[in-house]
Amino acid sequence: MLYTYRTRVQSYFIYLIYIFFPNIFPPFFVSFIYKHIYMYIYLSVYIYIYIYIFPLRNGH
Repeated sequence: MLYTYRTRVQSYFIYLIYIFFPNIFPPFFVSFIYKHIYMYIYLSVYIYIYIYIFPLRNGH
């Protein structure tokens, strides 16, 4: 639960940086992040499943 909250806050922080400070990062970096934001969400969901679902299935 704490992990999902932390990743959610990190994603919100990244969005706030891109909204309020668009001139800090070069445009190719911003486009790179926007292209890979779905991969970031996929990895966070995968780590959540690996941490919380697999120990329950293994009996730990």
